[in-house]
Amino acid sequence: MGGSVESRQVRVEQPLLLGGILAFAALVCLIAAGGLVLAQRGRVERASFIEPLSHERLEAGFALYRQHCASCHGAFLAGAPGWQADASLPPALNETGHAFNHSDLDLFQRVAAGARAPGGRISMPAFRGVLGDDEIVTVLSYIAAWWPEQERLRRSGPDWVFPATCSPGAAPETPDRAGRS
Repeated sequence: MGGSVESRQVRVEQPLLLGGILAFAALVCLIAAGGLVLAQRGRVERASFIEPLSHERLEAGFALYRQHCASCHGAFLAGAPGWQADASLPPALNETGHAFNHSDLDLFQRVAAGARAPGGRISMPAFRGVLGDDEIVTVLSYIAAWWPEQERLRRSGPDWVFPATCSPGAAPETPDRAGRS
């Protein structure tokens, strides 16, 4: 009826053995996943979503810029007077600024989450919740339309690495930017 002690022992050991194998496999997967996460840490993802706009989306980007950005960054994206000497002032977003030295993802995060000036004062409000993700991309694409073609081509090149320079007037000198400020 109950079987031999030996057969009960085999039935009990099989589930334990299977459970042990599954636990070991799960541990190996967890270690592998952790290794992948650590390998990716610090790696800058090259997300590129700022794109040339159709006339209709350019108009939408202009409307969004005018409504949400122009009061600080200026109607022609020239920034607040004196922005090059004072990091707390809204910078230029056109060809005289340095926005094109930031990655698309960095620009998106600055618009969505806002930015702080040295000392912690909020220098740019967060627009997540005010603008949807698609609207943020549209306004960034509108801003990018003001950048010189040479900068847009440089940014789209396979070996472009953004300098992430954000000091007043500290856009790096590169051969294609020499002589400009």
